[in-house]
Amino acid sequence: MIRRFFSRASLLFHTIRYLRTEQLMYRIYYKFKTKRTHALVCPSLRHWLNIWDAPVWQKITWNQSDEFCFLNVTNKITNSADWNNEKHPKLWLYNAHYLDVLNSRDMDGDVSLQDALLRRWVRENPEPVGNGWEAYCISLRLVNIIKWMSRNGQSEELFLGSVYQQAASLFNQIEFHILGNHLFANAKALVFAGTFCEISEADAWLEHGLKILDRQVPEQFLKDGAHFELSPMYHATLLWDLCDLINLSQRSGIALLGQREALWKKTLHNGLLWLQKMIHPDGNISFFNDSAFAIAPSYSALLEYAQKVGVEVLTSMCTNRFDYTQLDTSGYISVELPNDGKVIFDAAKVGPAYQPGHAHADTLSFECSLFGERVFVNSGTSEYGSSNERLRQRGTASHNTVQLHGRNSSEVWGGFRVARRAEPQDISVTTDGDCIRISASHDGYVRQGIGGIHQRNLVVTQTGLELVDSVSSEYDVAVMFLHLHPDIYAKMLEDDSVELLLRTGKMVHLTSTGEITLVASTWHPEFGKTVPSTCLRIQFVDDVLTTSINWDQLESSGEVC
Repeated sequence: MIRRFFSRASLLFHTIRYLRTEQLMYRIYYKFKTKRTHALVCPSLRHWLNIWDAPVWQKITWNQSDEFCFLNVTNKITNSADWNNEKHPKLWLYNAHYLDVLNSRDMDGDVSLQDALLRRWVRENPEPVGNGWEAYCISLRLVNIIKWMSRNGQSEELFLGSVYQQAASLFNQIEFHILGNHLFANAKALVFAGTFCEISEADAWLEHGLKILDRQVPEQFLKDGAHFELSPMYHATLLWDLCDLINLSQRSGIALLGQREALWKKTLHNGLLWLQKMIHPDGNISFFNDSAFAIAPSYSALLEYAQKVGVEVLTSMCTNRFDYTQLDTSGYISVELPNDGKVIFDAAKVGPAYQPGHAHADTLSFECSLFGERVFVNSGTSEYGSSNERLRQRGTASHNTVQLHGRNSSEVWGGFRVARRAEPQDISVTTDGDCIRISASHDGYVRQGIGGIHQRNLVVTQTGLELVDSVSSEYDVAVMFLHLHPDIYAKMLEDDSVELLLRTGKMVHLTSTGEITLVASTWHPEFGKTVPSTCLRIQFVDDVLTTSINWDQLESSGEVC
């Protein structure tokens, strides 16, 4: 009991000490603040130069039944109480309240169905009751409603009154206690509402939203273009937000937005360049930190939207490249291989320090595609919350890196918390003839008092990858995990090496100085989706673990283009 108390106290201390003062102050403030109901006021519409017009990427359908499918889970909302039914996961309920169906690819043109759902939501969700009146839900829904109303020329009092109530409610509960992408979403929604409504309060919404964005855009986007939460999924989400803001500036014609358009465009351009290095040859994101498909727009969808708002990004059509990009500020290194191959290495910090809610204990992990196929993959993310499965997916053993004593390299806990965290060190990338050498280490186990420095060296050539791992102190058990994409077939050979068969028929051969065991695992490409897969568990038997991965001779020279 005493040991558990001190362990819990340590987690709390090493989590809280990274928080900003404003986070702590607003947590206390919101804990005692009483939510109020705002008067139902019907504002006029501010004149825009043009109605809303933008690409849509989400695929959400609804046929006016009581069944809704979000995150690959179908549940019923039959009455007002079901919008807050505790039997459903909170994230599923959030998605119901976002009303993304108003701007969905599969619902485009079904205005009457969208109208019916919006009326139902307004009728069954009075302020300030339930999940739908939490700031993040309001932020996403408010933008969806405004886009839909502008696009369809809607100015009905019922909807305008709801827009006013939601904006007024959001204005009084900005998520300064959370910060990060939540605060960005709050600010964006206030800007949309302040631009859309012609009423005295709208000027305050617009001013406050822009004030937050003026601080958050340069803070949340790093010099190399990365969003500072270092999740490719959230990065793509925030880039779409920037596209929306630029589009809003151009369609509304409001000078206060136009003054910021150049900065927003530059940030969008740099963010797209970063994402280009963090996607696999299949065009989809890599799985570092909280990442999954179908939650954020794809890279191709972002390029389409960016072009529409006047931001051009050159994309290389070369699939026969052998080169690397070191993303210094965020900490990732991306190596392009000939014939649609890629290695992405994680030497990133847990970040940002004060908001690591979407971080995994994945330091020094990597992902790899060969011949256009994902081969070595991190776990992905299938759920939020504080379950054991959520903790497992955030843990070190669910990533392609080394674990000591069965512990995580960073102390992830509680669903969205991190206490003591790994700090990457001595990062270097060099080229030596026909190979690219990457070296980095981290002190996560030292900080927890359970081990030494983990050092990892990668040598990448056009036909192979060598991993050299070492730990600077004695240990009881050290294990490296290599997770295979579910489409990869693994076979142990008599010499204790492993043969990997790709869908294309290409072969990959893996040898190691450690003890290799093939174990069952799972991959999580989307929320609500778990796919059986195979993991190579490789236990250290010496001070240094060397693992060599070689693939078929490539058909071309792999010249840089």
